[in-house]
Formats: sequence, C-alpha cells, structure tokens
Amino acid sequence: MNLKFVIAGVLIIAGLFGGTELYWKHKFQQQARDTLKNIHMDDAMRQQIKSTGLPIEGDILNQYPNIITYMHLTEFNGKLVPDPIKNNVNQLGCSILDKLKGQEPDLVKAYLTVYKDDQVTATYIIQNKYRQEIYQAKQNLSQCPNFNQII
Repeated sequence: MNLKFVIAGVLIIAGLFGGTELYWKHKFQQQARDTLKNIHMDDAMRQQIKSTGLPIEGDILNQYPNIITYMHLTEFNGKLVPDPIKNNVNQLGCSILDKLKGQEPDLVKAYLTVYKDDQVTATYIIQNKYRQEIYQAKQNLSQCPNFNQII
C-alpha cells in the first residue's frame, strides 16, 4: 500500500514538473510570436534612421510570418543597386539572429523554434527615389547559416 502512495507521489511530481516546463516553453514561444507580430516602423525608428544622415527612408509591412522592410533611397535615381549595398542587404535577414546571442537560453530556444515552425521570413525591398523597386532580398530565418550557431 505504501508503494502505491510513493509511486502516485512520484508521478504527480513528475507531471507537475513536466507540465511547468511545457507551460514556460509555450509561454516563451508565445512571447516571441507576439514580439514578431508587433514589429513596425515607429517614430523613434524613423528618427534613428534620419539621424544617421544617410539618404534613406524606411517602412515595415508586417504580414507575419513575412516581415517586409522597405528602404527608399531618397537620392538614388538608378535602376541597378551597387554590389556593396546588395551584399549588405543580403546579410540583414540573418543578422537578426545575432541579436539573440547573450539572451536567456530558454528565450533563444523559443525564438529559434518560432522561426522554424512558423517559417518566419525577412524581406528587404530597395526602392530608388522614384519609389521603383530596384532590388529585393528574401531570407527564411531558419535557413540562415548562423541559425544553429546561436545557442
């Protein structure tokens, strides 16, 4: 009879521990999703871009899981983007992952899970001063070369 109580107690404790872990895992993933769904270009971000002195304006269209960033080159009237700009834009999507380094491990795992499960994609569209699209880079974040190196 005592053995039944011990086994029942162990099962209850294991269930509580496992349930708590699942709860926090889900909670962190939901926090990551909510954060990603609320990415937008606000006045502070516009001011930060303006303060760089570069002839760039930006906007973000958040169609989660596809987050589209528009970069309007206000003084560029060409139709071909220079290679250095292309190279920088091609690396922007995967550079988002580097911002996770040093964060709490459970939160990092949650973001990586969300990036993979939801197939979160970062798209960057460059426009010339006439608002014509002159370049587009699209990156599925779970397919970045640095994806598995974050943890």
